[in-house]
Amino acid sequence: MGRVIPLEAVAAVVTSYRIVRRGLLVENGGGTLTETAPTLHVLFNEDGRRQITSVPFASHRDPGVDVWIKELRQRGVELNYTARPLSWKEEDYLSDEARLAYFATTEEVIGFPTTGGWLENMIRLENSWHQHTRQLQEQAEVHDPELRVARLKPSFPHWILGAWFASMYALGAGHLLPYLEQDRTLPAGAWPLEILVVLPAAALFFMPLRRSLRWYHGLVCWLLLVVIAFAVMVGTVEMGLAAERMAMIWFGLTVLAAALLWAPYLLVKRSAPRDELARSAGAA
Repeated sequence: MGRVIPLEAVAAVVTSYRIVRRGLLVENGGGTLTETAPTLHVLFNEDGRRQITSVPFASHRDPGVDVWIKELRQRGVELNYTARPLSWKEEDYLSDEARLAYFATTEEVIGFPTTGGWLENMIRLENSWHQHTRQLQEQAEVHDPELRVARLKPSFPHWILGAWFASMYALGAGHLLPYLEQDRTLPAGAWPLEILVVLPAAALFFMPLRRSLRWYHGLVCWLLLVVIAFAVMVGTVEMGLAAERMAMIWFGLTVLAAALLWAPYLLVKRSAPRDELARSAGAA
């Protein structure tokens, strides 16, 4: 630790994680790989002031973690846990002052089990901590409903994901149907199949936004589909009369289909997962 702290001065110890390495994954769809190791945050009193220091370990299998836990239990030191990573390897993720402020104000800390070591309790602690923080969040949202609105508000990646799914489906199906009619695989009166382009594309647009759908999402979806239908219509000009006619019908149907989009809108909205807070609010 770099310093000697009398055990009688120790007020509490909080077990947590430190981030050892974080990198980007290229394979398997990408993402972020975060490697962690345990750390003990020791809260102690010195010169009448609360101080903090950290005891890092090399990995989750480091036997030193259980040695510390056993010794702290025998000395009757309060032992707690938080799943928040509060430090990086060789540098502070949060300063000593920020960590002290976190422990002084947070309700996210839970008690460490009275039996078993670090590896034995990792999964149980993780599950208990997430359940505890979820309850804290629900309680805060009961007192301030705006917190839930902010939590469920779709982010920019949600918008991009919905637009991507809808665009890829609408462009693919929108070009396929005119081609099939031009090729006479479909009969000339197959234009009602265009509905199978508009409605599923709208559902794909709404899916990433389903936890907080609003009326203006439907408006944005409609405008996007109109633009795609116009692009398909322009792209079929040189394909032939039958394909051009099919694309023009789809464009007209899309322009007039604003009311039809409420069907996938309502279906997707009702399929959204409802957390405990939503269920209790609905019951009330």
